[in-house]
Amino acid sequence: MIAINRTRIDFQEKFQKMIDEYNTGAYNIEVFFEKLVNFARELGEEEQRAIRENLSNEELVVFDLLTKPELDLSKKEIDEVKRWQKTFLIL
Repeated sequence: MIAINRTRIDFQEKFQKMIDEYNTGAYNIEVFFEKLVNFARELGEEEQRAIRENLSNEELVVFDLLTKPELDLSKKEIDEVKRWQKTFLIL
């Protein structure tokens, strides 16, 4: 996922933090497993985000670059960003 969209680096950082915390004994295997399951759900949701946003993976990369860190955009503003980037990517 990170190779396709570098704005997803926070997922790698979160995963590494979970591993580090487990290795230092911050929680046991049952808690770690539960955290892994929840993390896997988050990854699944992220993989579906392009579909939800009606964007290709390439368009999602540009969209993320234009809107992150997360901006407080209205639905209309989000649609304008999507229209602009689709036009830009065609050029």
